[in-house]
Amino acid sequence: MKRKGARLIFLALVLWFVGGLAARSITVFSSALPGTEAEMPEGAFLFQVVGRLEEGEHLKSLRLRGPGIEQEIPAFVFGEEVCAQHPLSLNAPDYTDFSLIFLLDDGAFTTPLVCFGNVLFAGDAPALELDIEITGRHVVQAGEYLYRIAQLHQSSVAFLEILNQTSALIYPGQILRVGRVSVSGSPIVLSISLSDCQLTFFLEGTPLRTYPVAVGRGQSSRPGTYFITRKIPNPALYWEGEYIQPLAPINGLGTWWLELSNPQYGIHGTNRPWEIGKRVSHGCIRLFNEDIEQLQRLLPIGTIVKIY
Repeated sequence: MKRKGARLIFLALVLWFVGGLAARSITVFSSALPGTEAEMPEGAFLFQVVGRLEEGEHLKSLRLRGPGIEQEIPAFVFGEEVCAQHPLSLNAPDYTDFSLIFLLDDGAFTTPLVCFGNVLFAGDAPALELDIEITGRHVVQAGEYLYRIAQLHQSSVAFLEILNQTSALIYPGQILRVGRVSVSGSPIVLSISLSDCQLTFFLEGTPLRTYPVAVGRGQSSRPGTYFITRKIPNPALYWEGEYIQPLAPINGLGTWWLELSNPQYGIHGTNRPWEIGKRVSHGCIRLFNEDIEQLQRLLPIGTIVKIY
């Protein structure tokens, strides 16, 4: 679709985590529903899935609410899926909070949204659909922990958590799946230029914003294509066997840690803002804390990161 006149706001809709669709959330990034064209109204290519009804629920109307605005959005229900029509023309500052209100016969529910680059994103950034390949099983022994198990299987803690839909809390006798995790694509791509010390946020190939970053000194930041596997607020730092508590003066990770599919690398905040724009890190990518705090709201697990 060509963009003309006023900039358009699209509902940035993302795929769900391994295990299928969940109710009450934005689910799909698509300009059409495959196989449903004949059953949807004329102009169906302008519809995108924005929510999912529970059994027996009936949608009366769909409304967009934000600062100074509340308007009904043309909607269409196909089975349990609620499809909203775009484009919507709206100008709002970045990180403005909006919400979609689903009005039902006997109640309502709301999905949070956040505006960025004149695009509405899911406010809770649900994960993209990940491709998993199970290659074996591991029986947890007494005294084992995920990091050690990940090392044994040349994997990562994040991959084990994704494959088993579990946290770091495990118990002896538990059977864990081991294997590989990948992502075939994502509407959002972070492109990081080592030579320019810049991170650019792309949506469907269109750059929305560029941020200054600090990168690794020498060749410590390895070029390649990765994806985000974990998002950790106020991360602790483990350095040469020492535990450094979150937000300590010597903890250089800042307020967020976005782990990459190569777990040796991540994107994080900083306690040294004067170093942003320089080649000073041990290989990770640093942003101003305020920048990563805003960005992490928009980045689902599975977001592709290209470093060059």
